[in-house]
Amino acid sequence: SSGINAEWPLRPGAKRLLHNRSVSDDAEKNMISKLKTECGCQFTCKLEGMFKDMNISNSVNEKFKEQTRDQPPLSLDLSVRVLTTGYWPTPPCKTASKLPKETEMAFERFKTFYLKDHSGRQLNLQPQLGQADINAIFYHKKEKSTDCDSALIPLL
Repeated sequence: SSGINAEWPLRPGAKRLLHNRSVSDDAEKNMISKLKTECGCQFTCKLEGMFKDMNISNSVNEKFKEQTRDQPPLSLDLSVRVLTTGYWPTPPCKTASKLPKETEMAFERFKTFYLKDHSGRQLNLQPQLGQADINAIFYHKKEKSTDCDSALIPLL
């Protein structure tokens, strides 16, 4: 286990979790369990933390949607992942991007909701880790994009 790079499972695992591409929670738990057996608890600590963050984020998103149901609707469907600093391999943002006004307003609504129950915490938006689905019609041809960077371009 000493020859294995500790960052090896983090990047693909993080991407699977963030983009909901995991086969199942059981498969992720099984993989973490096998890695823990082979490499030890210290090796899997970050993976377990990432998995826990995703479960907590799912609950927080449900609560957010429930508690903001009576507010004016957002112009987009927002799903936020609250990630614990230190668990996640966060690549630096390649370019400074200005988010569309609707996206910023939606994030501010979430931030206000979240900090009511979690005062003293800090939320930082990491657009390079997210994704957006956009449907558009260009010259009578329907297009769909899920890349975060390309999604920001038409919204500006």
